[in-house]
Amino acid sequence: MKVALLVAVIAAGASWKVQDWRYGNEISQIRQSAAEAQTKAVDDARATETARYEAVQASEREARERENAQRIAANRARAESDSLRDDIAALEAAMPERTEAAVREYAVTAGRLLNDCTKEYQSMAETAQRHASDVQTLIEAWPQ
Repeated sequence: MKVALLVAVIAAGASWKVQDWRYGNEISQIRQSAAEAQTKAVDDARATETARYEAVQASEREARERENAQRIAANRARAESDSLRDDIAALEAAMPERTEAAVREYAVTAGRLLNDCTKEYQSMAETAQRHASDVQTLIEAWPQ
């Protein structure tokens, strides 16, 4: 009987130890899977953040390039405007020496030019309003 009891105790201990090894192995595999999933999640988050950062950098670079192009265009327009203003001043200075017919022709031409400029400003204002509306729509539609 003592031998049977001893064999039963040894068998129970061995069974306990085998279960311990088996559960220990399962726990180890679960921990390893969790660690791998966490590493993948971190890598995915880094990749997403890197892509967003690169997109922001590209957007800012393009904005700087647009700003430089706009500044160059504004400087050209300012120089052209200054040149036109000088031409008009020269014409005004020469007005007293012109004939009545030349002054009338000058007035008609100036009126047509003013009319053309007004149409262009109206067209530009309409385009600017559409652009402002598009920007507002994008701002309002952007996820919060």
